[in-house]
Amino acid sequence: MALPASATLTTRVPLARLTQASQLSISVAAGHDPRGLLEPAVLAEAERVAGIERGALAVDWSIEALEDGGAEVCIAATGRQYVESRVETAAAANIVLSAIDDEPGAALRALRYSASMEIDLLERFVACWVKSAGLHAWLVGEDGVENEIRYPSPEYSSATEALTDLVGDDSRVHWIYIGGDIELLNRAGVSTPMLAALFGCPVMPFECAPFCNGAQRVDERLAHSPLFAQWQWDLRCAR
Repeated sequence: MALPASATLTTRVPLARLTQASQLSISVAAGHDPRGLLEPAVLAEAERVAGIERGALAVDWSIEALEDGGAEVCIAATGRQYVESRVETAAAANIVLSAIDDEPGAALRALRYSASMEIDLLERFVACWVKSAGLHAWLVGEDGVENEIRYPSPEYSSATEALTDLVGDDSRVHWIYIGGDIELLNRAGVSTPMLAALFGCPVMPFECAPFCNGAQRVDERLAHSPLFAQWQWDLRCAR
């Protein structure tokens, strides 16, 4: 089940900074903290960034190794009441929630799954998710997500400036995938032909709900709806 992006907070923190703050020495070979020694430092960081006391937060985190031999801690947090209300609602429908994610995260997995079916794995692409709260975009390469941006954001004056910064000066992309409410992007003055000319690559709209390649008809208004963003990912897991 997805949470609104406006209700979630995600951040990445160097592991060394958290271990120094908590005066710990933790091996990250296994990618986790088996004795829970790092958890207090993670909760303190989530509390600091969110501006909400840790008792009112629901926090999840993981340790990821970096190519330079270091590691960083990925933290996701939201208000505990958001999680509890969804767990209670799901339970009323006899559904047990096994994971809760923010909507852009679910959309990114669906976009990446779609790309894996259509383009070469070595090709780099930009995945864009558009909704009323703004634009979320990721630069995806062979090894996963290389960069990400969100617009509106104080450091960018336009969506095109944000996307240009996402790609960088020396980074060539082969495709751009756009999902969500694409019309919002058009109304912001960023059309798909403009993006194709700016980055020199094809721009493809992402259909969130193909339903087995057209075996079932879907209302055109829902074809790009966030309601179906998770569908392709769930299908992949089921397979």
